[in-house]
Amino acid sequence: MEKDFEGSIDLEPAEEGFRPITGEAGRKDKKKSPLTVIIDKINERYGTDFTEMHKELLLLSIRYVFRYHTYFRFK
Repeated sequence: MEKDFEGSIDLEPAEEGFRPITGEAGRKDKKKSPLTVIIDKINERYGTDFTEMHKELLLLSIRYVFRYHTYFRFK
């Protein structure tokens, strides 16, 4: 990479205002949650089609079990 410019940039709005950046410029891929990565690997390996909805149902189940277990453990 070489430095080819030094100084400031002046932005001049067009008649309709500033236009948003289009295309792939400035976009970053969102970080996937560990559970999403696991589900993707299971789908690849076993040819399943688990979706984000399945992930949410699994998370709800885990939370329910944890709360149930914690409630009776300290009662």
